[in-house]
Amino acid sequence: MIGEASLEAVWEALARVRASSVEIHDESSEPPVIMRARGSVEVVAELSGAFVFHETGAWTDAGPAGGVRYSDVLRWSLDRDGRALNVEHLRHSASSPVPLVALVPKGDHFESRMPHECGADSYTARLTVGPSRLVLEWTVRGARKRYTAVREYTSTASLIASISLSRYFSF
Repeated sequence: MIGEASLEAVWEALARVRASSVEIHDESSEPPVIMRARGSVEVVAELSGAFVFHETGAWTDAGPAGGVRYSDVLRWSLDRDGRALNVEHLRHSASSPVPLVALVPKGDHFESRMPHECGADSYTARLTVGPSRLVLEWTVRGARKRYTAVREYTSTASLIASISLSRYFSF
């Protein structure tokens, strides 16, 4: 996306998501650890107007996490005034969401209005929209956590096996 970030463009892109890839850079380990996963996303439109992402996949790296399956459920919704995109984790159920962040436009991307605090850890997010993808980058800092998790959502099931953080800032 060139120019100002648009909630309308993000909303349209959310409806088309079908696949995801994840890359985590854990700087709290010595040496730093990089983990990668790939998966599929089923997008369900709720009557409320929200989109729910049912994500399933597997960690693709060799080593202890290689081949381990994962699942995640996130709800994306517009706030009441239509100025922010809310992201909630449906860890327990749709009726007990965990609010993560409200993403607000900032130039050509979206940023969390305020960090999500979870115990001693602080989570901030940045969402960038490209022609056929959304990139959600989480930065996590805390007493024992120091990592970046980049989740790339695409509208097709074919994903690039290895993603690079530098790609996300040059659409």
